[in-house]
Amino acid sequence: MTVLNVPLDRLDNPDHSRPRPLFGRTDLLEEITSTLLIPHHILLHGPGGSGKTAISEAILDEPPIREKYKERRFLIEFDDIDSFQMTHELFINRLSRHVLVDAVHVAKEWHIMNFLKPSDALLVLDSMDSLVDAPSPDRDLILDSLIEIGALPNVALVMTTSQSTEPPPGFKLPYMIYHIPPLPSTSIHDVFSSIYKTDDTALVAEWLSMNDVTNALGITILAHTAYTNHWTANQLRDAWDTTHTPL
Repeated sequence: MTVLNVPLDRLDNPDHSRPRPLFGRTDLLEEITSTLLIPHHILLHGPGGSGKTAISEAILDEPPIREKYKERRFLIEFDDIDSFQMTHELFINRLSRHVLVDAVHVAKEWHIMNFLKPSDALLVLDSMDSLVDAPSPDRDLILDSLIEIGALPNVALVMTTSQSTEPPPGFKLPYMIYHIPPLPSTSIHDVFSSIYKTDDTALVAEWLSMNDVTNALGITILAHTAYTNHWTANQLRDAWDTTHTPL
């Protein structure tokens, strides 16, 4: 039986203490790591499935980052919240939960600031599109809190986004932007073969590159599908042509 869908929980990485393997991102990872040692604020932009979360996890686990920020490295994810659901209270609650600040809501933001002030801290806000597109007046309140946190000289922010190539309107702090490029053919081969390795994996990688399937998630889904069905390169191409399913 042909299986074209892979459960998303098989592709997730709930244990962020073990970063997912990265392919073709070494130069980008090194450059971002060097930037964060200053520290600077960073906007990490890439289309859906390009590996923003995986790159963020890898950044947090880089030895120089671990040495500089110690245990004050936080991955704060917002991809489970639709923008129309986002509120300032929800934003503050999510922050306080990750930095382990326990206080009543009226005092949470004050406690978060006091926690961050003493020493270096790195906050990765993953999928910040939910924050940018939040309804008013919560969007403005979130932005004010973000600026207040980012203005601390010892705090570095990494904000990942699939939509905007700029930080939220009104974000007045200096920042650097990094774009996640498409994976080259050799890295496509590495991603695919890390999941499903066959004698014709090189042909699969070449075919994926020609069809612009160059994002990590799309390649991963196809590799899991090929593995589940024990497909050859020709069978994978035939299934692709039959379903006409873009990734």
